[in-house]
Amino acid sequence: FSQMKRMKSYNQFFHVQTGRYYVAVSLLEAETLRAAIHQRMRSPLIPSTTASVSLRCVAPSAKGLVLDSSHGFVPASRYQNKIATQLARFIDSETDYNESEASLLLQVLEANPIANRTSWFVSTR
Repeated sequence: FSQMKRMKSYNQFFHVQTGRYYVAVSLLEAETLRAAIHQRMRSPLIPSTTASVSLRCVAPSAKGLVLDSSHGFVPASRYQNKIATQLARFIDSETDYNESEASLLLQVLEANPIANRTSWFVSTR
C-alpha cells in the first residue's frame, strides 16, 4: 500500500503524456477541421510539421469516440483520454456522471479548492 501511495503522489500510477493538448471546438470548427483532415489524408495536416489532430465526441453516450484523425496521429493513453473527456463534460456544465467518471474528474480537479470549483461551475451554467 505504501508503494502505491508513493506512485500516486509522483504521478507514476497512470501515464499522462506531456506536450499533448486538448481543445474544445464548435461544430462548425470541427466540420472545417474534418474537411482539412480529408484533404490531407496521406500527408501532415500542416506541411513540414509533425502536428496532428483527432476529433472526439465527448457526449456521455459517445464516451470519447474518435470521429476522425489526421495523418500521423498517435492516440494518448486510455487514462489521459478519459480524463480529457470528463473535463470537457465538466466545462460543458454536464452533471450526470457515473461513479468512475466522477472519480476521474475529482482526481484532476482536487488541486482546486471546492469553493473555486463551485463558483466557476455555477457561474458558467
